[in-house]
This record gives sequence, structure tokens and C-alpha cells, in this order.
Amino acid sequence: MLIEFSVTNFQSFKERQTFSTLASKDSLLNATNLFEVNGKNYSKINVFYGANASGKTAFFRAFQFVRAFVSMSNQMLDKTLIPLTPFCFDDASLKRPSVFELVFFKDKIKYSYSFSCDRKVVYTERLDIYENGKPKLVFDRSNINQYKINSYHELETIKDKNTNNKLFLCTAATWNFDLVKPVVDFILQDLRFRFNVSYEDSGEVEMIPFIEHLQEEGLFDEYKKFCLKLLSIGDFSIADFDAKIENADIESFPEEIRGFFNAVKQLPLPPEATTDVLKNLRLITIHSVVGEDGKIINKRLNFESESLGTKALFKMAPVLFDVLRQGKILVVDELDRSLHPLLAKYIVSLFVSETNTNNAQLIFNTHDTNLLDLDILRRDEIWFVERDSKTGVSVIYPLTDFSPRNNENIEKGYLLGRYGAIPFIRNGGNLWEE
Repeated sequence: MLIEFSVTNFQSFKERQTFSTLASKDSLLNATNLFEVNGKNYSKINVFYGANASGKTAFFRAFQFVRAFVSMSNQMLDKTLIPLTPFCFDDASLKRPSVFELVFFKDKIKYSYSFSCDRKVVYTERLDIYENGKPKLVFDRSNINQYKINSYHELETIKDKNTNNKLFLCTAATWNFDLVKPVVDFILQDLRFRFNVSYEDSGEVEMIPFIEHLQEEGLFDEYKKFCLKLLSIGDFSIADFDAKIENADIESFPEEIRGFFNAVKQLPLPPEATTDVLKNLRLITIHSVVGEDGKIINKRLNFESESLGTKALFKMAPVLFDVLRQGKILVVDELDRSLHPLLAKYIVSLFVSETNTNNAQLIFNTHDTNLLDLDILRRDEIWFVERDSKTGVSVIYPLTDFSPRNNENIEKGYLLGRYGAIPFIRNGGNLWEE
């Protein structure tokens, strides 16, 4: 589970910004949203609000950059540039490294991992493991290639195998240093991202094919049951789904079908299906409807004919299944995109219900102010992102900075500008005037 994430000098975030899931000690707030680890309470859900272009997505992309860098580090050649975008609106920031820091629990053990880099080199990197509540240093990298290593002598030989633009964490994991493997596993497996819910295949961010290994793990039937129940609760008439083979190349499919390819190819296939024809699959939804004679009939519909809301919820099902089943962290950009507010509210509620037996965490941003309800969210679970229109600098801050009353109407206060992070709508003016 995630405890804290900090970022410095990344996209619109110039100065260090820190997000924390550690709950406040206010006993009046809803305790069902929390879970306890080592005597401290942490939130299962956190939401970010802010105007368009305030930096909400940029903050989530900082999360995703960490994951992408860990994923690609060992494949980078010596001169490969690190795909990083620092704060661009002053020359000093362009010359400074960006800094990323993660604090988390993995198998009830606390870890703290951080690194700083620019597009060419990794300047610093540090890993601590907490034993008996106190941090124990594993390694501390400084000045690009100087290493302080505690008592782990095997790291002494591994450090010589690292290069300036690679994370030592990943190099150590590749050379089977066991202490770093839970950190890599947390970043690559426990952090799940969902950008652009309606259309997966944007080409800008990685979308993880959650269904891909379900059949080989024997979990497909369980997933299908979960998916259909989710759709039924959302009041869709979909009773089942299937796949059919067509003589068409996957690149000719609509964008939403291409994005769903990894899921579709795991559905039950006719006996004649082979690896060559997996590219020619189309998803079919089966609707139970009342016919003219009053009897229930099943009608098949191509997935591309479904509404955006149906597609959005259908595509959320694999990641929800994976995250809730294994107690992972789901980071969603624009949760409310193409979803009715009540459906978005229902997805949020899953993380504080009996469904979430493994304490999965949901971190998302939205413009849906219906969720600004203290019956749903605690005050310490609501965050704001605001960007200075003059400097271009974004900051994040929690609602608790304003010490709102227990019975305060948070939605009304936000829309009135009491907490900031709303667009400034200038009155008057003719759009056609010069």
C-alpha cells in the first residue's frame, strides 16, 4: 500500500509536492474508509479536484514516470535519454534534476525509495527498509556513481555493473539481490494506472492488459462473473459477452476495439482459432431484452456499437477485478469520464465496501463535485491542485488545510471558491472583438 509520494521539478510542479494517505487523528471522520498497518491508519480512497490544466494529470504522470523508468531502466543503452519533462518555464529548473520519492508498505514491511535525475543521468538514489520502526539504509547513491552501501557486500560488485543513466535499484534486482525485489515488484505490479477511461489506446501512456494472463492462471471464469455483476449493477442489459473471428486486420478496427484487443484475445474461441487468427477477433456483447411477445430474448451486438458509458465501465472491469482481488493501488485520471455520476460514485464505494477485503487503494481525479460529500469521503481524503496562471507553477494541498467544520457543505464551498482550485471565469467580453 502507498503511504506517500513526492515530486519535484516535473512538468508543472516546480517545488516539492507531497501527497500522503496517512489519515488524520480526527475520530469524528468516517473510519470505514481506513485500514490499519503497524498502529497507524491509512486511507483507501483519495480524490484530487482542480481546474482544467491545473496539473491533476501531470501529478499522476509523475507516478507513472517512476513506473516507466523502473520498467525500462535495464534496457537503456549508455547514451539513451531518460524520457523526462522538467518544469519548463524558467531556465534554472531546466538545469536542475527532477526528484521522485515513494514511501510504501510491501508485505507489511515499510520501504522508502527515492531518486533524482535529468534526461541524461541519475544523480542520486536511496533505498531504506524500516526495521522496528527505524530506517535501515540499503544503499545511497550520490554524485551519479558514488555509492554508500550498508552491510550488503554483494552490492559492492553489482555497483560496477550500473551505468550513469540507469537506476541502481533495477541493476541490483537483475543481479538477484533479493532485498530490492519487493521494491521493484511494488512499483511494477502494485501500482496500476488508468488514463483516458473511454479510449485505452491513446499512444501516449501505457495501458496494462489486465486480462491477458487470466486464463493461464485459471481466473477467467471468476473475472467474467465479476464483470457481468458490475455491469448488472450499473443497470446495463448485458447478460454475457463472447468473441467472433473476422477476416480483418486489427489495425483496421476502430480505436476502442484496438484498445480492447488484449482482453478480447483471451475469450473462449472456436476450435479452428489459431495464433494467426487472434488478430481477427471482435468482441460481442449479449443483451437480454424483452421481445414483442413479452419473452426474454438474447441479442448480440458488436462492441463498437455500445455507448461510451458501456465501453468505459466494461474496460474498467479488468483493472477493478485485479486491484480489488490483490489489494493493489489504482490511479485513475478522470474517473467520471463517460460515466454517470452515480456509476462513478458506485466505483468509489467498492473500495470502502466488503468487496475490498485486501485494502486496495483508489487515487483519482475528477470534476464530479457530487463526490464532495462527507458521507462518502473523509476531509483528509480530498485534495486540490491549483496552478498559478502567471508563473505556471502547480501545487497540491489537502482540504484539511482549511479546517472545515464537520457539517460543512464541501461541494458548495468548493464551487464558491472557498478552497481555491477552480477556474477563474472572466465576465463579459465579445469573443469576436480584438
